[in-house]
Amino acid sequence: MKPAAPRSRGRLRVVLLAAIVAVLAGTFFMRRELTRRRDAAAAARDAPEARAARAMEEAERALAHDGVVTAQQALREAAAALDEALAASDEVRLQRVRLVVTDRLGELAVRTGQTNEAFDLRKEADRRSSEVLAVDPADEGARVNRLAAAQKLADAWAGRGRVEEARATLVAAAEAVEATPAPTPAVRSALARARLRAAGLDEGPPQRALAAFAAGIAHGEAALATATDPVTARVELAGGLAEAADRAAAAKDPRARDWDARAVELLEAALRDRPDPRVERTLAARHVVAADRAGDEAAARAGYERALALRRARLERAVDDFDARRDLVLALNHLGAFHSARDRDALALAAYAEAAAVARDLRPPAPLDAAGYEAWRIRLVALGNQALLLGRLDRLAEARAAAADAWQLAEAAAPERGDDPQAALDHATAGLRYARLLRAPPAPDRAAARRVARAAQARVAASRAIKSIEKSSEIESGLRDLLAELGGP
Repeated sequence: MKPAAPRSRGRLRVVLLAAIVAVLAGTFFMRRELTRRRDAAAAARDAPEARAARAMEEAERALAHDGVVTAQQALREAAAALDEALAASDEVRLQRVRLVVTDRLGELAVRTGQTNEAFDLRKEADRRSSEVLAVDPADEGARVNRLAAAQKLADAWAGRGRVEEARATLVAAAEAVEATPAPTPAVRSALARARLRAAGLDEGPPQRALAAFAAGIAHGEAALATATDPVTARVELAGGLAEAADRAAAAKDPRARDWDARAVELLEAALRDRPDPRVERTLAARHVVAADRAGDEAAARAGYERALALRRARLERAVDDFDARRDLVLALNHLGAFHSARDRDALALAAYAEAAAVARDLRPPAPLDAAGYEAWRIRLVALGNQALLLGRLDRLAEARAAAADAWQLAEAAAPERGDDPQAALDHATAGLRYARLLRAPPAPDRAAARRVARAAQARVAASRAIKSIEKSSEIESGLRDLLAELGGP
């Protein structure tokens, strides 16, 4: 074999050198590209938005395991990163995320009892929600979030006793959102809640509050037609209507009856679509209130009877339900008073007798605290009403028996309720009623009447706070006059 020619060997070396250079160049550029990508990835990881996203994910993980302190720290880091991003760009998307972080920090501050920090965060969220709304006033989320932030700040103001600031916060947010175009059903619902809440907080002129209620009701009615959950929407609006009706009735405004009727109508519809014991109870209560205020006697009677039907049905389903029994007694007392005021004594007596019978099994939980005593007192009222009407009908023996039961109840409550002015007044009232019936002809027992009247008078004298109740002077005077009439040692 002949050796390669020098020229051929030279060409081979050139080719090999070119290949080596190409490989080296390719490796260099590949390494440079990898370095560039690694540096870009590192920069992306260190970008404010990425840091904020990682911090928010960490906060969510911490909350899932009750790590509130860790979550707060992570959210603070997210807030700092977002503030850095917003310094370079005021993009509305970043503003929305920053609002979310502020809101979550506020929730955690409330949860951990950091009252002052929570208040500051609520104010910050209110401000940020206003800024987001100014950038994108047609966005549904921006409008709903504006009202939600105002609601939370209003709650914080109200918690500090600053009711007017709470009202003004809600009014400002509602006016800002009302100025935006074409509110959606979700925005209408949020506006209804804000306006109704502001009206409920209004301690100014009655007509200003009623105008606010009317505005909230209008928003709520507009949202009903397209509500995704019509039952909940009806119940919420009925609550606003009920509060509006109560305020209107106090101001002697004729809208009270219309609002009462609409609240009842909405609750009836909600109950038909989705049976719920809470709605049923609320509906029965509104029937009673509407009946109390009805100008038409037939409408009033129908309201009481509908309330009774609802409450009887509830007690039949749960005979041991304390609230169901108490509510039925209250409804019967209202119906009895309705008939008694119209001299329909037989109907009144039937209602009072049933109230007293149902109330016999009304056993408030021990110890007899203020809430328990209110329930105890319902039985006292039922027996007292029965005794008064029986006495008016000259059915003395039955009247004395009912009055004696009421007196024994009042005596039994006395040791536990001590200086409770209402309990002292109830005790004195029951004593005066029973003593008057004991001294009544044709078979008076003056000695027993004197003992009861003196015991009632002693309870009045021992109560330091009883004079805070307006009716106390009338009861005190009645006891003095009766003891003067009875005389004796």
